[in-house]
Amino acid sequence: MTGFEIIGALSGIIAILATMKSTDDRENELETSALKALSDAVTSTEKYLSLENKRSASVDANYELTNAWHKASLLFRDAGYSDMQKLCQIKGNYWLDPNAWTDEQVQKSGIKLKEMRERLNPALSS
Repeated sequence: MTGFEIIGALSGIIAILATMKSTDDRENELETSALKALSDAVTSTEKYLSLENKRSASVDANYELTNAWHKASLLFRDAGYSDMQKLCQIKGNYWLDPNAWTDEQVQKSGIKLKEMRERLNPALSS
């Protein structure tokens, strides 16, 4: 192999490594964005529920929560976490009309707020 061939091969390897690093960085950014959105959705829901006893349920608040959960769903989809994407989507749909859901349906769907918080906490501490 000549010097030019070696330099060409090394340049190719460097280009591949740079692409791999940027892909890893992008995946990390997507994961971080999804976790932030999930944290926002969980915290907003917890805040809403803590205030719910002091005021009547607000349709606007329900739509805000729907939006927060659906935003998290989309970000988890982009990050490649289909299980979390589905749970967040279901939780968002729940907030469109929470009175239409029975306790049993919420339990079976895996979208109880406590369970969502339990999924989030380990990711926040790492």
